[in-house]
Amino acid sequence: MRIVADTDFLSAFFKIGCIDLIYEALAADKIYITQAVFDELAKAPFSMILFGK
Repeated sequence: MRIVADTDFLSAFFKIGCIDLIYEALAADKIYITQAVFDELAKAPFSMILFGK
């Protein structure tokens, strides 16, 4: 299953360090985001973890 996610949904899981729970709970193999969601996540304090910067 593929999931399309918004910023609030993803950031909540990233903040607690449990993004893997999305994959497990929803049986997802991929998570798709829009450019706007990517841009918002890139501004977040945890973006270094996401993007390795």
